[in-house]
Amino acid sequence: MDGLVDTPLFLTYGEILRFSTVTQVVLLVCPTYFADNAEWTGVLVSTLLAEAGVTPKAKQITFYALDGYHRTLSLTEAQSDGVFLAYMVDGQVLPNEHGYPVRLVVKGVFGDRWVKWVNHIKIS
Repeated sequence: MDGLVDTPLFLTYGEILRFSTVTQVVLLVCPTYFADNAEWTGVLVSTLLAEAGVTPKAKQITFYALDGYHRTLSLTEAQSDGVFLAYMVDGQVLPNEHGYPVRLVVKGVFGDRWVKWVNHIKIS
């Protein structure tokens, strides 16, 4: 996590697992493919933002994936309790097809807008 932050974060998978966790049942809907109510576990994006210390000029956060996909949220959206980086689904380590090591979960948004394989987060 870098950009408009006081302290850029370069976290290993193990370090991500040490943050306080959140577990929520969130409906994953991939239009025309499937819908599944799954139990997702991870770390709130707001927790990571607090750790990094967002500067007053910051307005948005962009999540980048290993496959080149990215999604931008406003800082207000990103700090919601329904926005987190999941590393487990239904009590199991997140499988690769679901975005291992971490996947952005955004409650109330279609799953095709969730970012799999998150490897970079930029605050701007």
